[in-house]
Amino acid sequence: MDDKKQFSRRLLAIGALFSLVLAAYFVTLFDAQIVHGAEYRARSIRANTKSETVVTSRGILTDRNGKALVTNRSVYTLELDASLAPSDDAALNKELLRLIELLENRGIVWEDTLPLTAEQNAKLAAAGAESRTVTVGVRPVHVTVGDKGIDAQIDVSELMGSELHLHMTAGGKDVVAVVQTANLDPNAYARHTAVRFSFEPRLIHLFDPETEKNLI
Repeated sequence: MDDKKQFSRRLLAIGALFSLVLAAYFVTLFDAQIVHGAEYRARSIRANTKSETVVTSRGILTDRNGKALVTNRSVYTLELDASLAPSDDAALNKELLRLIELLENRGIVWEDTLPLTAEQNAKLAAAGAESRTVTVGVRPVHVTVGDKGIDAQIDVSELMGSELHLHMTAGGKDVVAVVQTANLDPNAYARHTAVRFSFEPRLIHLFDPETEKNLI
């Protein structure tokens, strides 16, 4: 009989303890959700929110007929950090090919300052040319000086009758271009003038830097 009373007392004690723990849990939950719920929610938002000032774009300018004169367009500049690029030419070419494939898959248009035609690529493949360092050659008369292409600076300009020979520096390399003098502004190509030059892909010659043999 005494054992039954002792068991009942223990059971009551355990039940009372469980009830106290459960009551404390509900009190804490009520305090967090009801009493201080709004305060804790505001703290959480402040902890997970970052403020950043964004410069607004320029508005679209139109004429009196509603035709857009000035619009906005998002553009991105992608630069290759040479210090982080692989030093091995084969590895660098592989990374550049991956980048080109990524741009093509996303339909992104970019300015290629040294493109090759499909015919030139076919000739290289037929000749068994692998990934390598090459020397690019273009005749001076095939170089077009304008506002597009590769950045350069004029070092010397020589007037040779109906032609103006421009000796330029681009990427640490010497470049020569021949410009016709017809309707030419004499001050347009003064020394130290920053210009750009380009050429048609079909006029590019690729040479082996060791043998100086034309690869195409």
